[in-house]
Amino acid sequence: MQRLTTTHVRRWHLHRHTVGTTHLYRGTYKSFPVEEDDHLYTLLRYVERNAVRPTLVERTELW
Repeated sequence: MQRLTTTHVRRWHLHRHTVGTTHLYRGTYKSFPVEEDDHLYTLLRYVERNAVRPTLVERTELW
């Protein structure tokens, strides 16, 4: 299933000449190792608060 989906998406982009133009290819998403505990806590708070900001839930515990 994964091979079929990946092949379909690649052909779709090639047909429409959109290869490398979506937000996934613009460097928006980055990954890096978390090396310090303070940084880890900051990241965890950010992830937990993502549900509260768009008012999906009232409190993070409900998410």
